[in-house]
Amino acid sequence: HLREGAETLPNGILLIRQQGEVSGNMVKDIAFQLRNTTDRLAFVAGNIVNGKPSLAVMLSDALVAEGRNAPAMVRQAAALMQGSGGGQPHFAVAGGKAPEKLEDAVIAAVDMLKQ
Repeated sequence: HLREGAETLPNGILLIRQQGEVSGNMVKDIAFQLRNTTDRLAFVAGNIVNGKPSLAVMLSDALVAEGRNAPAMVRQAAALMQGSGGGQPHFAVAGGKAPEKLEDAVIAAVDMLKQ
């Protein structure tokens, strides 16, 4: 059902965005189920659990091969919510201290995908 809200960015990346109160483990499960179901797929998840914001970015192998890097994206976006993070080139997670800035961090990650 996540793919129903998917959008194709002008550069051909299929973006699936998720926001709410989903645990980190569930986000990771979703990301890895989606991974490589489509060549140029990105999944951006922003959630607040127990008052703490988290941001996750998953990139398909094709996007990583193009030079995109999930840890670089989450680190830059998480700075907006007073956080940091890291991971592997295809999947990275960040936590933060400012839940009111989560939306800004999600928008920043999506904007990076549009470049």
